[in-house]
Formats: sequence, structure tokens, C-alpha cells
Amino acid sequence: MGLYNIGPFKELLEELRRNGNFHILVNMAKVSGIDSITVGLFILETTRFETAGGALKLSSLSASVLKSMQIINVLSMLQGYENDELALAAFAAP
Repeated sequence: MGLYNIGPFKELLEELRRNGNFHILVNMAKVSGIDSITVGLFILETTRFETAGGALKLSSLSASVLKSMQIINVLSMLQGYENDELALAAFAAP
């Protein structure tokens, strides 16, 4: 996921928010790599969803995506989960 395919993803998140969907789970299982622009988008969108009273959560991060996020030290700003079940349970947690 990167510069060349981020536009449609960003538009989808904006549409979801406009339509009142404020709790979003993004399954990253098929994402083998991520660039800094996409990481920045995730941070920005996490803030936007939280401001709207919701959350943006990531699940099933590949080892390479997880390592990239660790290197640039952004895991504390994003909500990442091992799988969809844990991420969905986190939506229900107080």
C-alpha cells in the first residue's frame, strides 16, 4: 500500500465517515509493504475517526508492515491487532 493506490482508500474512508460509519477495521493481511505516506494517512484518519467519536483499527499486520511501523515508531499512535476478532472485541471494550 502506497502512493500509487492510496487515493481510492482515502476516498473510501472519507465516504464511510460522511455516511456515519465511525468504527472502522482495516484488515491488512494482504498488504506486504507500506510507505510513509500511507502511515501518515493512517495517523491522520485515526485522529479524524477518534474526533468523530469512533476509531480506526488495523488487524493482521504482516511482519514487514509491522517492522516498518516499529522502525518509524508509530505503533503507539495506531491501534493494531493480531487478528480481526481481537480488533472487533476492542471496539466493544470500555
